[in-house]
Amino acid sequence: MKIEKLLLGGLVLTCMLASFNLSEKVVHSESENEYVVLPSDSALIMENFSRQEECWNNEDLACYVEAYHPKKQVQTISRAGVTKGKKAVLDQYQRYYPSGRMGHLHFDEIELKRISEEYYYVVGRFNLKYQTPDTLFQGWFSVLMQRYENKWFMVSDHSS
Repeated sequence: MKIEKLLLGGLVLTCMLASFNLSEKVVHSESENEYVVLPSDSALIMENFSRQEECWNNEDLACYVEAYHPKKQVQTISRAGVTKGKKAVLDQYQRYYPSGRMGHLHFDEIELKRISEEYYYVVGRFNLKYQTPDTLFQGWFSVLMQRYENKWFMVSDHSS
């Protein structure tokens, strides 16, 4: 079950960002030397993670990995090592999470940090609940998201 917990790094979201002070008007804060999270970006990134939850909970791993960048070589990182390429990531999920053994996924504690106009760094917690036995696996993830064709996709996904 530890491997299952570790491989959930690609999982991400359905948490409100009410704690963020978001502003579309400010693009860059010189005083803090940080980019400000834009509400429009936040909404699209959160939709991506919500979709991942929905896909996972419907046991549709092909749908789940659609959150990864469609053109770049993506990677997932866990104690099991580094997996590169969308097909290899999908194969790994299918190997460790066959139908009927996927549990119910929920993301929370999600925080977004805009690091450029093209990238966001996202940190959050995954929660994977199994009915039998009544078990909850939790862990943390960090994801690098990149804008591509007005959508946000994961290019690197690390979980523990």
